[in-house]
Amino acid sequence: MCAVFETRHLPCRNDDGNSIGSIEGPEGRVLSAFMHSIDCCSTVNAVYFNNRRWPSSKGHFCAIINSGMEQLRLGDQIVGYDSVRTRTTYAAMKSGFAERCGCAYCRNFVAQRNTVYPEKFLQLLDQLGIDPKKEGDVHEGGPPGSLTEYGGWFYVAGELIEAGERMADAGSGFQYFFRPSHRTTLLADFGNEVLALEFLTRLRWVISDEPE
Repeated sequence: MCAVFETRHLPCRNDDGNSIGSIEGPEGRVLSAFMHSIDCCSTVNAVYFNNRRWPSSKGHFCAIINSGMEQLRLGDQIVGYDSVRTRTTYAAMKSGFAERCGCAYCRNFVAQRNTVYPEKFLQLLDQLGIDPKKEGDVHEGGPPGSLTEYGGWFYVAGELIEAGERMADAGSGFQYFFRPSHRTTLLADFGNEVLALEFLTRLRWVISDEPE
């Protein structure tokens, strides 16, 4: 039997009443469980927070903390994400990396951005709360030929639950996957738990300027 509840500021203790610390959520708020006494049961044997188990030695119950994160499976990866935090953070950003950089490779990317992302990938960005015009990074992967290799990523408030081993494919050679990232505060703050949604693709050279 499990009790599901949400709490903002309770001491985190085991069945013996000893403190085991607190659990910090993606928005910097403290989410914790009082495992010694819960209204619906007297003891619990574990706390599960974002799929992480905080065990205790006694009892026949578990407590599940609702952190506000949703879960998503992408191929063999599972992530927890906060679309509200992500969408709010992107709304405060003025532009993406490609505009700020302004090199020929980035200008070539921006010139065809409206057709870069497959519809399946755009739907994923919208689900996560990501603005598709505000990449966290864009970079070339090789010298231009008939097609130029590009990579990049978007930041999202969330955490990697299962890393997986395969990239997802949206067709036409567009691949993407999640990886853990560091907290970004220079242009926008996505919180303590941050993911990067990376992508790989190949694009034509469409601008008149030669590559630098």
